[in-house]
Amino acid sequence: MKKRLSKQERREQLFAVALEIIRSEGADALTLGHLAAKAGVTKPVTYGHFEHRQGLLEQLYQDLDERLIHSMNQALGQGSHTLAARANVVCGAYIDCMVSVGPVYDAIVAALQGYPAHSDIQERIRNYFIDAYRQIFTPYLPSSVEEATTYLAAIHGAIEAVGNRVVREQITKERALLALVNMIIKLLGVESVVEPE
Repeated sequence: MKKRLSKQERREQLFAVALEIIRSEGADALTLGHLAAKAGVTKPVTYGHFEHRQGLLEQLYQDLDERLIHSMNQALGQGSHTLAARANVVCGAYIDCMVSVGPVYDAIVAALQGYPAHSDIQERIRNYFIDAYRQIFTPYLPSSVEEATTYLAAIHGAIEAVGNRVVREQITKERALLALVNMIIKLLGVESVVEPE
């Protein structure tokens, strides 16, 4: 007899199937009915977890963001607390995420932008990461909240831009990390720059 999944296990299964649908068929193909069919469950099961397509898309993007921040915090908890080490963890985790789920994440965000309540989603995502980076880089930030926020927005923008070059295979991850870590060190100005090997 097949073991019944817990609510959390079922949710994880539905997330995995939803991401696969987006990866293979595109975000437009993701409906709760199609998700149910692909996951081998009834429609009421998917509606019980997500209510509507917009809710599923919201939870997918939030889950991906939360997993990324969690992986950053875990890595930071196990290593050095220098600025260079923090910058390396943040940039490395973000680029790894972009490489593994970037196109899917972009498709989710694009689909959400079609809903009026999410016209500002890019700004909300940026602010989410700025808040997370603030916790990580606090010892190195200027005391002015406005100035610190500007620096963190610049860091986030640079990580996204350089990460996109890695995804398009225009630069290696190693070169990207070197450039980003050095930029963060120069911006926050407290340690010597890392030299290429």
